[in-house]
Amino acid sequence: MSAAEVSAADELLSGPRGRRLCLRVATSVNGQVWTAMRYAAKQPADDNLLSALVRVLRDIDPTSIATTDEKALLLPLAESVDAARYWQEPDEEDRLLTNPTIVEALRTIAQALASAPSATWWSSPVALTQQRHVTWLDEGYDVSLSLVDAAGKLERWKATTQLNERKARLRALSVPISGDWTSSPTWLLPTTTREAYPATAQWG
Repeated sequence: MSAAEVSAADELLSGPRGRRLCLRVATSVNGQVWTAMRYAAKQPADDNLLSALVRVLRDIDPTSIATTDEKALLLPLAESVDAARYWQEPDEEDRLLTNPTIVEALRTIAQALASAPSATWWSSPVALTQQRHVTWLDEGYDVSLSLVDAAGKLERWKATTQLNERKARLRALSVPISGDWTSSPTWLLPTTTREAYPATAQWG
């Protein structure tokens, strides 16, 4: 592996989302990983269950990951992101994936992902000139959303959000309340995605 690929693999294993991604990719290759993971996550102090998970992870053939196409890798990627719970403690799976033995067992998978041609676009710059937007008219989507004055809309939203956060901190001094969870304002602007990925031509 190149130094860049080694660095990318280390980066994947350094955080909960990257480790979860590696586990999800392993599960997509070998269904036994899911069963072993669930047992080990329920009883993380059981060395036999941890060893069973390590064994099935080490049995993964890295070439089966390196040759996986973009579409097949998108589901594990989405599942890893969707499992994030920044507003509360990590779930049992993320806690399990902090175990150094499990992390090391994921290294071959991380290295395969780092060298997979179908995943090279993940670290590429945002494709500002290749964005596409799809509207599902039968799901009650607000078709009036527009990119016109997008920067202004975001600046006004940011100012209002920061003001509300300051007010919440002041209220918290006298009332035991929690704050709002702030994320990107998907209700304010259309959501876009890139039209194609460098490793392929247009998707059908």
